[in-house]
Amino acid sequence: MSSAMIMNTLSKVGVPLFGNAKTAVSYISQKAKSVPRYKNWAVPGVIGGGWFIWPAITDDFKVQIGLLPDPDAEAS
Repeated sequence: MSSAMIMNTLSKVGVPLFGNAKTAVSYISQKAKSVPRYKNWAVPGVIGGGWFIWPAITDDFKVQIGLLPDPDAEAS
């Protein structure tokens, strides 16, 4: 499949906020070029995000995904 055919197909696929997939792919590829200069902020960003998100997660969800032991299983 040639690049022109792919872009033609993407221009027909609707994407919210961008109008079509061709515009979204073009925008994201342009923005991806600046990502390497922000790589040093990846670890602090994940830690900071976790700092704010972790208290909002319920204990039931933490048990469901395996981060906490199941208190019902220990009682049995």
